[in-house]
Parts: sequence; C-alpha cells; structure tokens
Amino acid sequence: MRVSNILNTKNARLAAISLDSSNRQAAEMIANERVGMLLIVDAGGELAGMLSERDIVRYVAAQGRDSLEARVNWIDRRPEDP
Repeated sequence: MRVSNILNTKNARLAAISLDSSNRQAAEMIANERVGMLLIVDAGGELAGMLSERDIVRYVAAQGRDSLEARVNWIDRRPEDP
C-alpha cells in the first residue's frame, strides 16, 4: 500500500467545536470524527484556537479527571501558567 492510498482515505473535512464546549465533548468529537485536532471557534464563528488530542491528554494528566468538564478555552493554558 502506498502513502497516497492511505492519505486518500483520510477525512479531509475540518472539524470545529465551540469555545463553550467541554473537554469531554472535544474528546468525543475527536474520536467520532476520527481526527487528531479540532478548530476552536467563538460565537461568531471566528477561529479562537486549535485543540489536539495530545493537548487533552496532557491537560487531564496534569489536572485530573474532573478537568474533562472544563471548557475547551481553558485547555490551552499550561498547568504552570497563572
């Protein structure tokens, strides 16, 4: 199998989630859409950031299971940030 064949089977659609969504909802969307990253959009549909599955895993590992209920706009802050 060639790399081009694999890439042709990938989802080319961009997946986006709202700032008001929870990290749990983001993780579920990443799994359901079979993507590795989501665009985060504000109420006006403007790009506010990006969220990867790695971001979620690191945040939950640092902050604990309850952090899944936090809003996605907080996840871009590293645990050591004020």
